[in-house]
Amino acid sequence: MSTVPVRRIVNVDVLVAAAAPSSPVFSRTLCVGSSSKLPTYDRLRLYGGTDEVAADFETTDEEYLYALVHFAQVPKPAELMIGRRLTSAWAAGLKSGLRETALASYTAITSGGFGISVDGVDYDVDGVDLSSCTDMADVAAAVQARLRAETGAAETVVFDETTSNFIITSVVTGVGSVVDYATVPAYPVTDLATVMGLTKVKGAQKIAGGAAEDVLDSLEALRQADGSWYGFHFTKEVDDESDLVDASVWADANEKFHLMTYAQPAAYDPASAADLGSLLKAAGIVHALVQFSSTTDYAAASAGARLLQVKYDQINSTITLEFKQEPGVAPENLTTTQYEALEAKNYCYLATVSNGFVMIFNSKTPSGRFADEIVNVDWFKADMQNQVFTALATTPTKIPQTDKGVEMLVQAASKTCEKAVRNRMAAPGTWTHDGFGALETGDFVQQGYYLYAPPVSSQTEADRGARTAPPIQGALCGAGAFHNVDITFNFQR
Repeated sequence: MSTVPVRRIVNVDVLVAAAAPSSPVFSRTLCVGSSSKLPTYDRLRLYGGTDEVAADFETTDEEYLYALVHFAQVPKPAELMIGRRLTSAWAAGLKSGLRETALASYTAITSGGFGISVDGVDYDVDGVDLSSCTDMADVAAAVQARLRAETGAAETVVFDETTSNFIITSVVTGVGSVVDYATVPAYPVTDLATVMGLTKVKGAQKIAGGAAEDVLDSLEALRQADGSWYGFHFTKEVDDESDLVDASVWADANEKFHLMTYAQPAAYDPASAADLGSLLKAAGIVHALVQFSSTTDYAAASAGARLLQVKYDQINSTITLEFKQEPGVAPENLTTTQYEALEAKNYCYLATVSNGFVMIFNSKTPSGRFADEIVNVDWFKADMQNQVFTALATTPTKIPQTDKGVEMLVQAASKTCEKAVRNRMAAPGTWTHDGFGALETGDFVQQGYYLYAPPVSSQTEADRGARTAPPIQGALCGAGAFHNVDITFNFQR
């Protein structure tokens, strides 16, 4: 019997809001090394502990030594990203995409082949016999032998166990080096290009050759590869002051945080103006922390691991770096004059208090502002951007150009302000700057923050036509942190 669909009477549509974007991460640190243990096609990897780092690096490699200091911090960081600087010209390559994973798919081939262009020359690779292969490494070796027979050069074909990809690499280095996608053979052999995932359709990835990088080239390339890291520290091969200053200027421009460890005695020489701290201070660098350490190459790795572990969504979670410890880092043994010189140049350092307590002193950036303040403000900005964007992007219909719509945007921005109060970045206080909206100089900001937006009726026709919201203005009272105390006591006999 025929029926009438219920939807002709009652039709229900469910509007599913778009997923909110992830909150920005400020706990991720990048160690930038130059070891060739990471391949050029996979130059950035994330590790969850020293055991994972040891799987890729020797225990004598600088990247591993950095990881030891980083993961020794308490509380222990959850992760460390390691990236490779390409300090010499490198060759182009081709990384496989979707490929056959069963060994039987390869051993069934007794005469396989593919077409490929290497450094501008086309080759037909044929006669590949995989019938006796016992693993993917054998498959790569058999293909390599036939490729070299065709090209007359020492191109390499390997199977990377870490990424589970075949990699074809040219013998030529530099920007002119090119390995193109493989093509399905036009002659009667089994199609290896598709089986190995070397075609464009299969998602193979071409890796361009390139020239040696300077420090800024490396930072930009690593940011483009995966910009989720916030702090970064070079391994000790990068020791030129001008390179480190350039990297710090880059950090300021890109809102990353540059960690540096410096051991030159000029740091504590009051007469020196050419040491790293003096140069960074003169440049007014904000997004950096330089620690003087005469004993530990990566002391700042420990400081950074502690500084960047704040969980901003938690209550009472923000910290000051002052008074914190650095497991595995030896304290300095300097004179009062030398300590004062370090502080005058805005170096951070580890020292022993007269009561035996070992702690970090002078946790300032070269600009003179405290490091925790810089990181907190970066988080505040990024989180508020994310909150307001989420409100705009996940509303199923729209946020209207009305005062009610402005109120919705203000409410989204207030979520970050509330977090800042909960995590103790901000607190109730007296506003000492110029007033705006209903806020006047000298007012006590009870909530710790104040947000104001003018009415929509005050907008120009141009702004309304461009669908631009009225500007939201805010005031935030920082909670700060006590670093020293004076006590005067009156004694009566």
